[in-house]
Amino acid sequence: MKSIAIVNQKGGVGKTSTAVNVAYCLAKQGHRILLIDLDPQGNATTSMGIDSYKLEKTMYDVLVDAKYNIEAAVQPTGLASLKVLPSNVDLAGAEIALSQDLVGGVTKLRRALQTIGDNYRFVIIDCPPSLGILTLNALSAATDIIIPIQVQHYALKGMRELQNTILRVREELGLRINVLGILMTQFHKIPTVHKVISREILDYFGSKVFKTVISQTVKIQESDLKQEPVIKYAPDSSITEQYMALSQEVLERAPERKRSKKNR
Repeated sequence: MKSIAIVNQKGGVGKTSTAVNVAYCLAKQGHRILLIDLDPQGNATTSMGIDSYKLEKTMYDVLVDAKYNIEAAVQPTGLASLKVLPSNVDLAGAEIALSQDLVGGVTKLRRALQTIGDNYRFVIIDCPPSLGILTLNALSAATDIIIPIQVQHYALKGMRELQNTILRVREELGLRINVLGILMTQFHKIPTVHKVISREILDYFGSKVFKTVISQTVKIQESDLKQEPVIKYAPDSSITEQYMALSQEVLERAPERKRSKKNR
């Protein structure tokens, strides 16, 4: 099982859109996917058409109760191969509880995911726009991370802080966290400045940058209003083609490990 956290402490860079649409694309290809909403705003939850105010069990229960069965909170979607571990504003309360647990507060999600074994091919984690304890939980649980970067003047500002946080988690928890890729989002090909900034991102990150670039489009906002992934809302659009291409790159960069003979 691969667990991929979509992370950037800056808001408005397309974390939720990336998480929701990559999860949906991979599920449409038949892969078993669990989408985890780790943001108290619950946008990934509502993007899947789930009413966050009517949920009896959420991500909050998974994080605050060490004995809680993670699958009991999982919600179905319109795709049989795609499940959602939802969130709502209650998750903000979990931050307080986790912060008081100095020993295991940052590894709650990792321990919870260990209980589901190989039920899913990919776990996609939508992170909040901060480097707080919820994001630290995502980093400790992730085998890989994707970092969306908005193509704008301050795109690289704050990346050093994020990189330092990843390095600290690696060292202090002894975990290997692979940067699967840097994703350029909200790109507009007409302004010259976007072309200049995209070259700066490519020069800085090199081969870590995904070939796929996510364009700026009103279709994302429209799909949010419809509470659907954009690839479901506008299946014939260019943005859908981009997310499909991105999901293919994810598969190529995170190939499924073959089981050894003794595990068969």
